[in-house]
Amino acid sequence: MIAGATASALLTCAHTSAGAAGSLTRTEQEHHACAVVMGFPQPGELYDACVRSLDDSLSELAQEKLISTDRHACAEERLKPGTPTFADCVVDAEQARPADTQR
Repeated sequence: MIAGATASALLTCAHTSAGAAGSLTRTEQEHHACAVVMGFPQPGELYDACVRSLDDSLSELAQEKLISTDRHACAEERLKPGTPTFADCVVDAEQARPADTQR
């Protein structure tokens, strides 16, 4: 629940303050969201849990976006979802990505 609220806060913050937020790394944005937006005292257990949870949530979202992009690219090739050819296409697309973006 904390991650969901914080992820929403982080995304909102990133969109509304593009100048400042755009210059921050994702880690800096996570820390900002937990400390400033959510108001968790640092150092502290809630703050640390917030940062870990938010990082995990954003990593999962990024991975899901990559998979969605791969699936979309395969669909653009007019391959049918649920077929072995489509599955091979998605796997090939994932393997073609740089190592730091794979699971």
